[in-house]
Amino acid sequence: MRFEVPQYIEIESKIVGPLTLRQFLFLAGAGLIIFLTHFIFSGTFWFVLSLITGSIAFLFAFWKPEGQRLEKFLLVAINHFLSNRHYFWTKKEIKREIVLEKESEKEKVGEESEEIKKKKEEEKKRKYDIEAIARILDEE
Repeated sequence: MRFEVPQYIEIESKIVGPLTLRQFLFLAGAGLIIFLTHFIFSGTFWFVLSLITGSIAFLFAFWKPEGQRLEKFLLVAINHFLSNRHYFWTKKEIKREIVLEKESEKEKVGEESEEIKKKKEEEKKRKYDIEAIARILDEE
């Protein structure tokens, strides 16, 4: 059996022409506010008020900061700035102890350093061997 898997599930469906329902409602609401304020105010004040209203509606309809709708983005930002944030810092006490090394421990350190030297020499030999193999392969 074949099942159709829905594609583009994050995209809102277009209701009114190229606009989604959400976009249409923002723009229609702004248009209604501009139309009603035309009868209350006149002249330059109405023009400035309608520019501000239209710009805000356009931002809410089309702008998606950080991939989120503007209204959700603003709610998260307001919640962030109004919520309480408490940061606590406590100084940790550092205990320092003086430890005297015994002779047997010094001998162990000396033995370890010899083992480390041997390991480094082996690594150098391996590196040289790998370089020699690489040269041979390059020549062929």
